[in-house]
Order: sequence, then structure tokens, then C-alpha cells
Amino acid sequence: MVSLSLLGAYLLLSSKFELKNINVRGVQNIKSEDVSSEINKILSQKKLKFVSAANYFVFQTDVISSNLRKAFPRIGQVKIEKVIPNKLVIEIKERVAAGIWCDGLREESGYPGIFSVAGCFYIDNSGIIFDTAPKSTGSIVFSIIDFREVLFEIGDAPFEPDYISKFANVNKIVSQNFPFGIKEFSLSESGEFEILTTEGWTILLGEKIDERYQLSNLKYILEDEIASRRKNLEYVDLRLGNKVYYKMRD
Repeated sequence: MVSLSLLGAYLLLSSKFELKNINVRGVQNIKSEDVSSEINKILSQKKLKFVSAANYFVFQTDVISSNLRKAFPRIGQVKIEKVIPNKLVIEIKERVAAGIWCDGLREESGYPGIFSVAGCFYIDNSGIIFDTAPKSTGSIVFSIIDFREVLFEIGDAPFEPDYISKFANVNKIVSQNFPFGIKEFSLSESGEFEILTTEGWTILLGEKIDERYQLSNLKYILEDEIASRRKNLEYVDLRLGNKVYYKMRD
């Protein structure tokens, strides 16, 4: 019994089992030394009165994972492995930008808040904003200006993944099948989707109708009815399914 107690004390108190060798892998935009520094803050704490949080046997990987995600919103996935006696391997997968999300209300009003002056942020496939971004239009990734009266911080998700997939799909279909591009998407205060084309006219998109069907209707109306008058277009409304409306500029 005494031997077991001594063994337990040795395993918990010996510096041999303190996680000191930290190996950070997979980072690209995040600095590995910053990740190591954040981990060391946690490891320097005391788990019990005399037991370090860095002890191999009491160390909790979920605590590190949670703290890293909060400290670095760019982290999408993190895998943590303990290697006896004192090594910690952190495998990180960073978020990849699917598009650029901009806060339209703050951009218009200019009032101070949690966002930068530009008010634009990278957003990933899961709908989470994770880093500041320049306002960009007409690029490979889509840009969306959000005019809803809702405040979002880095780490929040302004959209569900289905919306992100929809934006990306529309951007791809238009770039591959039409003689114009998308300058930017916008979402109105009431939740209506609009697309500003590179030719200066607008597409009104239905939220609950398949985007491929709506864009096939757009292609038909542009080729069979509007044709060469496209330069005088003000908008095309695709929100009513098989009924397409459009307006020409005066």
C-alpha cells in the first residue's frame, strides 16, 4: 500500500512527467510560438495544491483545445496528443476562407465598435468569421455585405453552412456560364438577397428556391428577351420561380 502511494506521488510530482516539449504542427498563418505561449499559460497553473497542470497524468486535452480555439479563431480543428513522459504534440488545421463578409451597417454609419474600419472579415465554409479581410469585389471568393441589424464578433457565425454553399455555388455558376461576373452579394435588413453584377445591374435571388433553377431562368430571359438590351438593365427578379420580372433603366 505504501509502495503504491509512493509511486502515485512520484508520478504526480516528478518533473520528469511535466509536459515541457511542445511540438506545434500544421500552422500557416498562426505563429507556432504564439500557440506554444498560450499552452504554457495553462501548463503553468496548478491543478491541485502541489500538482502542476502540466503533469502528464492530470493534463486535460479538452482544456487546451477550448482555450486555443478562443485565443485563435483561425483554428478550425485541433488534435492534441500526449507522448510519455513529457511531450505534447499539437496538430492544427486552420480555417480556409470561402468568402468575405462585411458589416454593411457599420460600414455605412462609421460608428465605433468591435470591427475594424473596413468592417470586413474572412468567413469559412461553416459560416464562421475568423479574421479581418480587405473589402474585395469580383474575386474568386465571394463578398457579401450584410445590412441586418445584428452584431457579430470574430468567432460568430452570421450564416449557416447551407448559405455559404449557396453563395459559393452561385458565384461559380455565374463565372462559368455568363458574360459578366458578380461584384458582390448583399443581404438586406429584411433578409432579401441581392447580387450586384460587374455590369452594374442587380439580380434578386429567392432564398428558398434552388439557385441552379433560378440562374437557368436568368440565362433564358437574358438570351431570349433582353438580349442586347442588357446594358440598360436595372434589375432581374428571380424570387418567384418560373415567373421572372425585370426592369430597364429609364
